[in-house]
Amino acid sequence: MLARLSIPQKFILMGAIFGVALAVVTYRMVAGMRELGTEFARKELLGLDYQEPLVSLLRDLQAHRGLSLAELQGEGQFTTERQAVAARLQERLAAVDGIDRRVGTELGVHESWTKVRSEVEDLLKHWQQHGRELFERHTAVNNDVLALLARVGDASNLAFDPNPVSYYLSDATRVAVPELTEIMGQVRDLALQLAVQASAIREEELKAFSRRYATVYYFTDRLQNDLNKVYEADASLRPRLEERRAAVTTAAQNFLAALDREFLNVEYSTIAPGDWWKLSTEAVQAAYEFHDSAAPVLREVLQARMAKLSRQLTLTIGLLVLGGLAVAALAVAIIRDLGRPLQEAVQAAERLAIGDLSVRLSANGRGDEVGALANAFEHMVQSLRRVAEAADRISRGDLAVSIQPQSDQDVLGQALTRMVATLQEQIRLLQEEIEQLGTTNRNVTLALNRVMTDAHRAVQAVQQAARTVEEVKETAESASRRASEVAAAGEQAVAISEIGEKAVHDAITGIENVREQMKVIAKKIAHLSEQTRAIAQVTATVNDLADQSDLLSVNAGIEAVRAGVHGKGFAVVAQEVKNLSDRSKRATAQITSILSDIQKAAQDVILASEQATKAAEVGIQQTLDSGEAIRTLAQSLAEATTAVASITQTSQRQLVDVEQVATAMRLIDEASRANLDSVQQIEQSIQNLMEVSKSLEQLVRRYQIAA
Repeated sequence: MLARLSIPQKFILMGAIFGVALAVVTYRMVAGMRELGTEFARKELLGLDYQEPLVSLLRDLQAHRGLSLAELQGEGQFTTERQAVAARLQERLAAVDGIDRRVGTELGVHESWTKVRSEVEDLLKHWQQHGRELFERHTAVNNDVLALLARVGDASNLAFDPNPVSYYLSDATRVAVPELTEIMGQVRDLALQLAVQASAIREEELKAFSRRYATVYYFTDRLQNDLNKVYEADASLRPRLEERRAAVTTAAQNFLAALDREFLNVEYSTIAPGDWWKLSTEAVQAAYEFHDSAAPVLREVLQARMAKLSRQLTLTIGLLVLGGLAVAALAVAIIRDLGRPLQEAVQAAERLAIGDLSVRLSANGRGDEVGALANAFEHMVQSLRRVAEAADRISRGDLAVSIQPQSDQDVLGQALTRMVATLQEQIRLLQEEIEQLGTTNRNVTLALNRVMTDAHRAVQAVQQAARTVEEVKETAESASRRASEVAAAGEQAVAISEIGEKAVHDAITGIENVREQMKVIAKKIAHLSEQTRAIAQVTATVNDLADQSDLLSVNAGIEAVRAGVHGKGFAVVAQEVKNLSDRSKRATAQITSILSDIQKAAQDVILASEQATKAAEVGIQQTLDSGEAIRTLAQSLAEATTAVASITQTSQRQLVDVEQVATAMRLIDEASRANLDSVQQIEQSIQNLMEVSKSLEQLVRRYQIAA
């Protein structure tokens, strides 16, 4: 992408990138400075804004505690003052509400303040109902206010300020003074109850005073240490703070001395409650007066630092902007300084690219890289002019030109030198080759003439051979057809012999079957003959029975005659038996005759079957002989058919070979004719080549070669 941009565009792109980076860095720097400096100080001011009304609220809560305790114990002189303090407390609550609505959520203390506010309102509303617990209840609310002050300091960075002046002033006003006033207020309120009661101090009360006594000294010393740190960091603040700080120390010492004098070192307190209240309140008031004088100083310090940081931030932004503008102006000047000569160089290079060697590029006395570029460009143009002049002489055929390379790195000059030397050598070689080409052309022409004569003879011989091959082809085709017919006839004869052989086999099988059937018939006729003999025996038995019946009928007739009338019926039976006997005799005679005929016929059949069997055996033998002859004939026919088939295949292969030879002869004939045509074309090409050789010789003579 950068390669497509011009130099000014690249500078503009670089400036844009630098500007964006500068803007980002400036923004991050400003944001960091604001967060670390201006924002830090702003948040501290918000904490100070929240701290001041809280301290005022704590001051009045401390006063309300002592006045309420005195009023509960019957001291009516404090009622008016308590009521005034209660009214101020409502104003203090409203003031804290206002600042909490503005910054409470940002500082994260809104919920804590809501809780404290509820406790204060409940305390102001029901203070009379607490009785003896009022001190503890009031003190607990005051401690919650102190805790809220500490939380405000943490949330607003006051507790983490790295600047010793603001840090120790904040600690003095936010921790030391409120804690000191709370301790002195507790001592004041407890002692006020003793003054009201005018009773002796009990042991537990003495211990309570002792603990608080030491705490007053602790926070007084802490306040002094904080101020010493402030003076070390900024001695100019001593005149504004030291007097108030000394007043606090003096008031605290007086307060503790009065406590010793009026309560701790006497058996009974004799000081009037009003006097004690006034004396002790002066010490508390001195501490709050220091707070009121130190808080504005802290605010001035924070505001001055914030203003200083704002000035530094503004100055930084201004310097960055000025730096950016200076860089932009310098970039514009550089672009103008480099753009014009570079543009002239680009235009000159474009003219040079299209072959315009009349271009000029002056350095105009510049001693920088642009001037060096112009001088190098001019030197390059002059070198190209010399090269162009040499190339022009070469183009006109003057190869005697002398080219001197500028240096060992002059690729173009060295290439032209090598080109001229190569051209000279090639022209010499070309002249020699042209001479050899002429001689070769003449020799080739003579050889081609002989080749053409031989080619004509070869064509005629090939044509004669082709005609002979065609005749052989026709003879082979005729022999192949005849062999095919013989093979077909042989195959038909083989088929017929196979049919005859099968018929002989079937005849043998049939005769065998007839012979077997004749044997079966002979067996059955013999059996039938035996059966007829058995029937003859039965017939003889029947004939005997008929004779006996006839005899029986005679005896019955005799007996019937003897019986007379009573024997008539028996005579009829006897007559019938006689008739039956006669019919039986006639029947047996007929059966005997028939059986005799059957036996004769059976004998004839048996004889005929035996003759038929013998004839069948003779027929089988003859048939076997015929089958053997047919098989022999079939084998001979098969062998003849195989031989004829082999002859047919050989004839077909010979026919194919003859066809291939005929085809080859035709191809040879065509190739011979093509060769003859090619030889004629080569002869024409040789003629053209001789003309080209003459033209080349004339062209080569135009070039001038150094001796």
